[in-house]
Amino acid sequence: MMIMFFNVPVLSGRMWGNKIGDEGANAFAEALKNHPTLTNISLAFNSITTEGGKSLAEAMKHNNGINIFWLTKNELDDEAAESFAEMVKVNKRLGHLWLIQNQITVRGARSLADALQDNTALKEICLNGNPISQEEAKVFENEKRLICF
Repeated sequence: MMIMFFNVPVLSGRMWGNKIGDEGANAFAEALKNHPTLTNISLAFNSITTEGGKSLAEAMKHNNGINIFWLTKNELDDEAAESFAEMVKVNKRLGHLWLIQNQITVRGARSLADALQDNTALKEICLNGNPISQEEAKVFENEKRLICF
C-alpha cells in the first residue's frame, strides 16, 4: 500500500474505518515523514496492531506539525503504548493523543504518564475504554493530562 499526498497542503488526514491494518499504518507513517502541513490525523477503527503503532510512533518523533492524533478502536497494546511514550518525550507539538478503546493496560498507561513529565505541550492522552480498572487508574489521578475514564 502506498499513500501519496503530492505537494498539496493537506491539513487533515481522516481514514476512519478503512481497515488499513499495519500495512496501511506503515505506509501512512512513511508519508508522515515528508508531509509537514498535516495537523490532524484520525486512523480510528483500522485494525492497527503493535507493528503499525510502533511505525506511527516512530514517524511522529520526526513530525512537528501534527496537533491531534486519533487512534481510537484499534488493537494497540502496551508495547505500542511504550513506543508512543518514547515519541511523547521528543515531540513537542502534539497536543492531543487519543488511544481510546485499544488493548492498553496499566503498564502502557504508566509509560505514557512517565513520558508526560518530559512534555509540557501535550494537553491530553485519552485512554478511555482500555482494560484499566478504576482501581488501577487511581495511581494516575494526579496526572490530569492522562485520562483513563
